[in-house]
Amino acid sequence: MTKTRRSFAKDKTQVTPSTTQRFFFGASITLACLTLALTWSCKRSSGGDAKREAESGSAGTAAGSPVGSRSPSAVAPNGPSSPTAAPTTPSTQAGTDLQSASTQPANLIAWSAGTVTREWPPTSTDYSAGTTPNALIDDDQFFWQSKIGASGPYVFVFEFAALAEIDSLGFRAYRRNTAEAPNAAQAVRVEGSTEGPDSGYSPLGEYTLQTTVDDQNFPLPRPATARWLRVTLQQRRGVAYTSLSRVFAYGRLQPPTTTNRLSGVWLYDADPRNARDQLFQGPGKLTAVPEPTLVDETYLMLQIVQHGSEFSAGPCHTTSVVQFFSAMRGSQAGARVRWESGLGQDPLNDGVLNAEGNLIVGASRNEEDPYILMRLPAGPDCAHVEKPVGAGQNVLVLTEDGRFSPYPPVEVPAQFPGYRFVPLSIAVFAPEALAGVDTVVMGYICDAGKKLAPWQAQALLDFTQAGH
Repeated sequence: MTKTRRSFAKDKTQVTPSTTQRFFFGASITLACLTLALTWSCKRSSGGDAKREAESGSAGTAAGSPVGSRSPSAVAPNGPSSPTAAPTTPSTQAGTDLQSASTQPANLIAWSAGTVTREWPPTSTDYSAGTTPNALIDDDQFFWQSKIGASGPYVFVFEFAALAEIDSLGFRAYRRNTAEAPNAAQAVRVEGSTEGPDSGYSPLGEYTLQTTVDDQNFPLPRPATARWLRVTLQQRRGVAYTSLSRVFAYGRLQPPTTTNRLSGVWLYDADPRNARDQLFQGPGKLTAVPEPTLVDETYLMLQIVQHGSEFSAGPCHTTSVVQFFSAMRGSQAGARVRWESGLGQDPLNDGVLNAEGNLIVGASRNEEDPYILMRLPAGPDCAHVEKPVGAGQNVLVLTEDGRFSPYPPVEVPAQFPGYRFVPLSIAVFAPEALAGVDTVVMGYICDAGKKLAPWQAQALLDFTQAGH
């Protein structure tokens, strides 16, 4: 997207000390009028006329009543079972809305429930075949397939966003055509753990799958509590590889016992279904803390600043500023992360924050367009890609993308001694950024009343009312 900026070439060639004085006097007048600027947004027509529009307030977020947690149930193994007709896959709403009082079971091995593949076996790297480590939590267009020549067993570990109470398990054998039926997994063992992805597992059951039935459901004798499911597939004799289309776990997520904040920098994986996704390459495990170097190679950073239950977010790279046309806003209600439109792009689908507060996973109800956000360790962020200029009293320069250009004083800092100009994108502006600042300049922000969230605007109003 190309943005047209007004030219200030004439002004920049006439900078003098008196111009400096006029600049800061003009900045003071601008700040004195900030209340009007944030209340009424100005749109320029093709003829240059200004049109005032009343700014509407943001909608509030309602949260339902939390569900009471149950104690973990003792888990007893199932014997070999015959499948029952699988129920019609229910809406994932009950699984994603962790504050809902609904007791209806939902499929929890779903992006929209916040589930990720934590461990996986070798898979084919042929993306044209659709196979990917995340295929078993995906929609109908993908499936999982082992590498040709591998013999198994094949172990998957699925991690729920929080403790889950599971009523039944289900599987879908891959049978897109009859030639593939002999390669579908036949023997499946499932175990559950509340301790961790690598320990504390108890058996939930061993199942024999039929290749002539699509969805096969196996009710548990009694509900079982688990945070991690370990699924082991055995390969049939005499075949070159094993395949499977889906794994289901019907139940309910329990509300996390702690509520974590979203503020921070996240690794943004916009396509975890891709077989070439670097987070899910080869046999292995999804790391708890991603390497920051991945940002430069494949992924974006997404910085989130939060105020109360509301937040603003801006994506960037370690070497490039915030892409404001991709900036987003939203709100948090417990573990539910809601994204709102209005800043230049369609919002992300609602997501689920896991119990540790370091992973957000989301997708639409039909499991399209999933994404993963993984919290990054302290280091590069979207607020410091472009460095401050000058020395002395701090002047915060708010722009859409966090760049100075074409801000005149920064290009001739010698004409403005005693000032340190600090750039920041309004997408990641938080009240904390005003600490140690006496002057704020809003540069090249059209319709500021729309692009600033109400809590951001209020912070600037409070700032000016305090005499800055």
